[in-house]
Amino acid sequence: MLLTHPDRVAAAWLRSGVPLLEADPSRPQIKPHTLPAAAVAVPMMCNPGTKEGVTVKDGRFAKVWPANETFFKAVRSQGGLVGVAVDPLTAHECGNQRYMAVADPESGLAAFVIERDGKHVATVPEKPVNPFGRPLFQGLQYSDTPVQPLATMTFTDTQAAADTPHAYRVIAVNTVGLESR
Repeated sequence: MLLTHPDRVAAAWLRSGVPLLEADPSRPQIKPHTLPAAAVAVPMMCNPGTKEGVTVKDGRFAKVWPANETFFKAVRSQGGLVGVAVDPLTAHECGNQRYMAVADPESGLAAFVIERDGKHVATVPEKPVNPFGRPLFQGLQYSDTPVQPLATMTFTDTQAAADTPHAYRVIAVNTVGLESR
């Protein structure tokens, strides 16, 4: 989108890979891209994982960092607005990069706390998981896609007395433990 319609892009977050600007004989199926002047004026952030050639120099994703360096230098040499933010915990999986790509670095829903009559009765899910970063309510696959099927936002209080009125409160908890009002 940035290369073909830069006038429609406010900023670009380049997670892991970057556009190839020069032909690579080892990857003939990928044609090099031209970086239009309008694209150079759009703020860009390159965001590889450290295990993609920064600290881990071999393996499947070892060429990601060198490609990012090449892209960065090409954009900067044209006066482009580009930066690099290396995720210190990941390889090619998305991990916690979503928190760097949004305005609120503490975003992400981890769980809901359910209170009945001012007392904690449940946390949904009881123990959120995410093998690629902070635990999330909806879970996370390798590619920053929620785990399927999506987690349902339901809770049934089976312990409450049916003939007594109760006051319930639901509190959203983000991935750094901050609770909503």
